[in-house]
Amino acid sequence: MFLDAGYRVLDAGNACEALRLFETNADIDLLFTDISMPGTKSGADLARIVAERWPAVSIIMTSGRPRPDKLPPSMLFHPKPYEPTAVLQQAETMTRGHA
Repeated sequence: MFLDAGYRVLDAGNACEALRLFETNADIDLLFTDISMPGTKSGADLARIVAERWPAVSIIMTSGRPRPDKLPPSMLFHPKPYEPTAVLQQAETMTRGHA
């Protein structure tokens, strides 16, 4: 859905791959992740690390499970099933002004 909306998308199979992408791409403005991820770190772990190391990055998380506790306060959560247009609208609002 992000590709169709014109975003450049970097895909990671797990949180460790995502962190490597953040370390090598200084122009990432938005993290869209699910709570459930393969590997040793969850999407919630990933969101906390990104919020700490890259505070300018906007974060949207989704899950079919309840919203986890202790997430970054600026992060937005969309329970599944979510409305893609609502997610894209929030992404646009969150990243407006990033160039």
